[in-house]
Amino acid sequence: MLQRRKFLKFLAASPLITNYSAFAQEVEETLGERLTDPSEVINVWEMEAVARSKVPPAHMGFLSTGTDSDGTLRANREGYTRFQIRPKRLVDVSNIDLSVNVLGAEADSPIFLCPVGGQGAFHGDAELAVARAAKAKGQQMILSTMATTSIEAGSRSS
Repeated sequence: MLQRRKFLKFLAASPLITNYSAFAQEVEETLGERLTDPSEVINVWEMEAVARSKVPPAHMGFLSTGTDSDGTLRANREGYTRFQIRPKRLVDVSNIDLSVNVLGAEADSPIFLCPVGGQGAFHGDAELAVARAAKAKGQQMILSTMATTSIEAGSRSS
C-alpha cells in the first residue's frame, strides 16, 4: 500500500496527468475508500472518503450536500476542474511566501477554513476546536452564521 501511495504522489506531480480532478476522483473510488488516517490522503477527494468512514451517515449527508438542489456544490466541483497544477522543475523554492492580506487580516496562505454550520454535531468543542486547529497551522477560519459556538465564547477561551 505504501509503494502504491508513493507512486500516486509521483503521478499527481507529473505533467503527464492533464485532468487532475478526474484522476483524483478515480483515486477516491479505488484507494480512497480504504483510507482511515487523514495523514495518508493525497488530495481533498480522499479526505472526503476518510470523513465518510468516521462521520455518522446523517451528519455526512449534511456535510456533503449543498443548497438549491446541490447546484452550488456542482458549480464548485466543476470550477475546480478548470485549474491544473503545472509543475516547474529546477526552480528555487527555498524561500516561498504564500501569505495574503484579506480585509486587513494577515494569513500564512490563501487557503481558508470555510464556514460550516452546526459543528457541535460533529465534535464537543465545535467551532472552538476548528479555530484552535486553524491557529496552530497559521490559517484563517470563517465562522458560519449557523455556528453552534458564539464569537464571545471563542474570545473567552483564547
